[in-house]
Amino acid sequence: MTENRVKSKKTSILWQILKIVVTFSAIYWFSSTVEWHSVMEGLGQVNLTMLMIAFVVFVLRLVPCSLRWKKVGQTSGYSINFRQSFYGYMVGGFFNTFLPTGRGGDAARAIIIARKCNLSLGGIMGTIFVERFVGLLVTVLIALGASYIASAGIEALRNALPSIILLTLILIALGVIFLSPWFQNLYHKIARKLPFQKFWKSIADMLDVFHVYRKSPKSISWVVLYSLLNQIIFIFSGYLVAKAIFGFNAPWTSFPIVIPLIFIAELLPSIGGYGIREAGYVFFFSWFGVTPEAAVVFGILQLIFLWISALIGSLFFILDSPGKKPVIKEIQNISADKFIIK
Repeated sequence: MTENRVKSKKTSILWQILKIVVTFSAIYWFSSTVEWHSVMEGLGQVNLTMLMIAFVVFVLRLVPCSLRWKKVGQTSGYSINFRQSFYGYMVGGFFNTFLPTGRGGDAARAIIIARKCNLSLGGIMGTIFVERFVGLLVTVLIALGASYIASAGIEALRNALPSIILLTLILIALGVIFLSPWFQNLYHKIARKLPFQKFWKSIADMLDVFHVYRKSPKSISWVVLYSLLNQIIFIFSGYLVAKAIFGFNAPWTSFPIVIPLIFIAELLPSIGGYGIREAGYVFFFSWFGVTPEAAVVFGILQLIFLWISALIGSLFFILDSPGKKPVIKEIQNISADKFIIK
């Protein structure tokens, strides 16, 4: 057991090093491609009224996300109401943005909601997995459809299409595997051999969520609908941010391509998505004739949106979460024998 813990610690250290390297490499790349005095001029010319409207729309994107998680929870037997779901998303955003841990904001909201509602952490993690997976699949499909339509006139998009198609097929295959009885039986056999009974119980709860959704196509259709609505609002928010930037000349058709691709790019190992997000805007918007400086202004404004939203989430957490230090410590140190909330 001690040897396994040492290996686990080494793996964790290597993973953190990889995230740091990727983050700072991305920051260095986009920083070296722009003239920063032009970026500052662009920030000074932003239309603040349009920007405030864009921020309101940006926050509203969490409404369908919250409804999605609420639907998954209720279908799976975990009674999460809209207020709790929205609260979880806001607090998760805080952890993702300002306190990026190895497990991220999803682990934070899982632990906090499981504590608040006295629910199994494994079950709650299962609901998060389902709603996040469906959301990711919908995002990839939007990126694939929009890229295919626009690829006729953009060579870079034609080159990117095979990768997007491959990612779509991989996600569909994973979905089929996770929802299959074969996978559940295999996971049951493996988990039963683990020495942690609490961990086994949590794994069983998670698999129960998968089993429920394998037999609930109607509920999945609602989750897909909420995911689609979330992406539409998110894309529209990005379009409004661009309208607030002087000289940002990308066509509206670019946003259903760039915004989902950024969402996918953030799956790469990084510290809270920093660097990856901004470099992605520079790279992808260049396909549509946007200057690196304008793209960096866009990225900075989106980052400010994330920070403000995260600060609001921190207020939710501070005002409504007793015993915050133990919760933070548990988020940072989830282990097999603590994978359930009493």
